Parts: sequence; structure tokens; C-alpha cells
Amino acid sequence: MRIFNTFSAKIENFIPFDKNCVRVYVCGPTVYDRIHLGNARTLVVFDLIIKALRRKYKKVVYVRNITDIDDKIIARAQEEKTSTVELATKMIAQFHSDANALGCDEPDFEPRATDHVAEMITIIKSLVEKKHAYISEDGHVLFAIKSFPQYGCLSKRKHDNNNDCNQSNSRSNSRVEALECKRDADDFVLWKPAENTNTSDSDNTATPAWDSPWGRGRPGWHIECSAMSRLLLGGSIDIHGGGQDLIFPHHENEIAQSRAAEPSQPFVKYWVHNGYLLAERKKMSKSLGNFQCVADALNSVSGEAIRLALLRAHYRHPLDFSQQRLLEAEKNLDKLYAIVASEKNENSDIRNVKIMQQVEEALANDLNTPLALAAIFSFADNIANLPQQAQKSAKQELKSAANLLGLLQNQKRIGKNLTKKSPEPDANIDDKWVQKKINERERARASRDFVLADKIRDELAGLGVLIEDTRVEK
Repeated sequence: MRIFNTFSAKIENFIPFDKNCVRVYVCGPTVYDRIHLGNARTLVVFDLIIKALRRKYKKVVYVRNITDIDDKIIARAQEEKTSTVELATKMIAQFHSDANALGCDEPDFEPRATDHVAEMITIIKSLVEKKHAYISEDGHVLFAIKSFPQYGCLSKRKHDNNNDCNQSNSRSNSRVEALECKRDADDFVLWKPAENTNTSDSDNTATPAWDSPWGRGRPGWHIECSAMSRLLLGGSIDIHGGGQDLIFPHHENEIAQSRAAEPSQPFVKYWVHNGYLLAERKKMSKSLGNFQCVADALNSVSGEAIRLALLRAHYRHPLDFSQQRLLEAEKNLDKLYAIVASEKNENSDIRNVKIMQQVEEALANDLNTPLALAAIFSFADNIANLPQQAQKSAKQELKSAANLLGLLQNQKRIGKNLTKKSPEPDANIDDKWVQKKINERERARASRDFVLADKIRDELAGLGVLIEDTRVEK
């Protein structure tokens, strides 16, 4: 198996630390809202990597964490006048439902940050003792990146030694928190003081806080994964993964704090990241408002169709998503299910194609899903040309090959048409009204109101009018 290592920026042969036990850690969701299709891409990509590894190695331990304490969770809980615990519990259940619909296997361990604060405090204490962290006057504990000369080794960012907090040049677009108490703008938070130490524990909406050597407070985001991966996988991990947006600062900071705390441990051998999912050629994100939740997409297509659409592009490449792409994926699935269930009898011969081998080789080559899918659909097209006595085994081979990608696993769908089809265009639709809605959507896009633009697009799709946004070459 060969895989692209972000650290070396090369495709490398995958050789685990221990061939008898492969260790994988993937950053999971921050549970303040339903996951969107961009989050779904990370889920599907690493689910497929785990499936591929488990075909080759006897034991694979897969850890995917849940961040259930974070500024976004606190803000959303306050908006909804509920507790962070109740909000997180609700969102975790919805996350599991979405992941299951996408055909993703459950991880071996799914630790929640709030269950492992003690382990985080232990690492932070070690970093303070080793002079890699300092305590500010207002009670923050921060990692001093100048104490770790290798900082930037993953993201390939060169640090400016004059980058002090008074120069206001922190990476505002990279989720680097701006605080006046920092010695350096890129220093990151390990521990935050409690916002209100006078809040009663009986207050259901109180911000969670824990006792620590630095007073009551809560951990920063980055320390969570270092603590939970060390606890469940030990000091060295074979694969650490997540979306491309986590390279900096999250994974860069994980390297710094983990290796500073345990300098004798290599920490991670292969850093693996999937590319962005795009909407209107911009990264799909909640901050931009141009996202579509998995739950909303499931109203028009199956979870398996979403999975197929996400696998159409190579995992490291950006993927521009659209409603039409989802509907096309559903139609392609219908085609595969129909072929598997068909009983056509043709007498012509067909070349003996080892489809399982082709798919396995494609996945082993840096998870080349476009090549694997091309082989599957080509094989499917030729099954009807096989002699009747050969069709049954060919269909089974097709199902087995598709199963490697997490497809054709719905036994109830075989022989049935379960597609949630988009209706045919209504002949009575007023063309002027449609054009008016299209113009309204264009104005919404121009003003960056992607929520309204998507709402109009989906409204038209529900009437059988599909809109595909394409780049106009000048």
C-alpha cells in the first residue's frame, strides 16, 4: 500500500511501526451542529482507508475523537439556552445517524474530550515543567513555539522570530486565537481560565470548568487530540488524519506539544489529509454559509449516493459539489443494483477481468478511487455479455469489488428501485417565474448569501429544474 504523506510531501510505501497492529487516529467532529458534506468527505475517506488497511493487516485500531467542549459549542448552547452537555449529546446522536447513512463503520474507540481532561492536564504540567509552556497573568497556559525549533515542519511555514503579539500579525485565517497575553502571536492555548468562576454548579447552562494547578478552567482545542491519542494508541501513531484545513494550526500544534512532552517518541509516521469540498468553487464551510448538511442531502438521495459522489474525485483533490452530482450518483447506483439483480442471457463471450484485483490495486495506490470506480462500472457494463452460467459469479464479483468501496451493501435495494428521484420538470411551470428565481439566486450568490442561493437551487430542483454552476472561460 502506498499513501501520500503530508509531512514529506511524497507518496510513500506504507510500513507501520508494528505490522501486527496498525494504529490510526482521525480528528472527529466538534459537535455544535449537524455535519455538512465537507465533513462527510473526511468521514468517508478515512472509513475507506480503514477498510483497505483491514484487508491487509490482522489488527487495525481506529480512533476517532469527539470534541464536546469548545467555544462554538458554548456559544451555540447559550443561544439555545441549554447546557453544553445536552447540546453535545443531541449532536453526537445525529452525527452517528449521518455517519451510519454514509456507510461508515464505527471506530474502535470514540473518546470524548470531556472524559479525558485529567490526561490533558498531565501533559500540560509536563510542558510547563520543561519550559515549553508558560502561564500568563490572566491564567492562560500557552505553548511557547520558540521553545520548539521544528515548529512548522508539517505545514512548511517559516516562523518569524520577531512575530510578537504586539505586531498583530497572527494567522487570523488559520484559527489562531488572538490574545494579548501571548509572547508570540503563534503561541497557542493549552489551558483557558474559567470565564465565570462564580457560576453555580447547579446552573444547567453554566460553562463547564475543571480544577487544575492553574485554577478552574478548560483545555484548549489542540491538546485534546494529543492526550486522547497517547492514551488509546500510545506515543507513536502510524496514521494521523483529517481534513486539509487541520494541517495548520491544529496538526502543527499537535506535533509541537506531543514531541516536546515526549521527545523520544516519533509521534506520527504518516500524516494524511483529504482535500476541500467546494461549493461555488469555494471551500464548503459553516463560516461561509455555503454548506449543505448531510441530513438535508438525505432528503433527496440515499447516503450511499452521497458516498459514491464523494469518491468520484481523488481524496487529495478539491471536489466541487452540486445537487446534480448527487442525483447522477443515485442514478449510477440504480444502474449497478439493476445489473446485480438482472437475469439477462446473452451468449457472447467476455474477456476474464479480475475486477477485485483491479480495485484493490487502485486503492493500494494512494486510494485512487476514480480508477477503482472506472474499473467497477466498466466491468458492470460487460456483465450482460457473459454466458448465463457465468453471470451469477460475475455479479457476486461485482458486489464484492463494490463492497471494498462501501457500495452495493444494501441488500433490500437489490432488485428494487429505491432512488429518491428528482421529479420531471412540470410542463406547467412558468418560464418567466423560473428565470426570476434564477436571477434572484444570482443576486444572492453575488452578495455571498449562499444559504439563500442554495435554498433557491433546491426549490427549483424539487420542481425538476436542475442548475449546474460552471466556470465561464474568457
